[in-house]
Amino acid sequence: MVRTEVGEKVFSVLQVNSTLVNYSAMFARLICFVLRSVRENHIWMDSYPLDYDQVQAIETLWEAVEEGGSDPAVIEGIHDLALKLFCKERSKLQDGDFACPVYRFLVVVSLTNGGGFVGVLDVTNIIAKLQWTCRALMFEELLRRMANGQSETDAWAELCIFVRQDRYTAFNSLR
Repeated sequence: MVRTEVGEKVFSVLQVNSTLVNYSAMFARLICFVLRSVRENHIWMDSYPLDYDQVQAIETLWEAVEEGGSDPAVIEGIHDLALKLFCKERSKLQDGDFACPVYRFLVVVSLTNGGGFVGVLDVTNIIAKLQWTCRALMFEELLRRMANGQSETDAWAELCIFVRQDRYTAFNSLR
C-alpha cells in the first residue's frame, strides 16, 4: 500500500492494532478463498465463472507467489485481484448475489461446522470487515491514481460507482 502521511492518518483511525489485524485477516481469507476456488475448480465456478480480468489477476498473483516473488510483486498482485473483485459492476441481476465471489465468501464464512449459520452479530462483524477492506482498497487506489497524476476528483469519480448504493457491486451485495 502507498504509505503517505495522509494514508497513515486515515488508517490510524483503527486505534487498536488488533482491529487492523483482524480486518486484514478477513481480507486475506477472502483472497485465499478465491484462489482456492479457482485452483480446486470448485463446482460453483461452472455456474458462476469469474470474468477474464479476474482470472488474469489470479494467474498473475499465483505466478508471483509460486516464483517466490518479492513482497512488492505479491502485494501488487493482491491489490490488483482485490480491485477486480470489488470494482466490478454486475449486469446479470438474475444470477443473484451468489454470482459475486465476495458474497459467496460471506456465505461460506458464515457457516458453522454443523452446517448452520453463525449468529447475526457475527455476520454483521464479518460484513463490517469486508466493507472496511473495500473502503481501504478504494482509498489506496485513489492515492495510487493521484500519485500517477490523476486529479482526486477524476479518480474518485471513477471509483465511487463501486461503493454507491444504486449499483450492483460486491460492496452493495454485502449490505
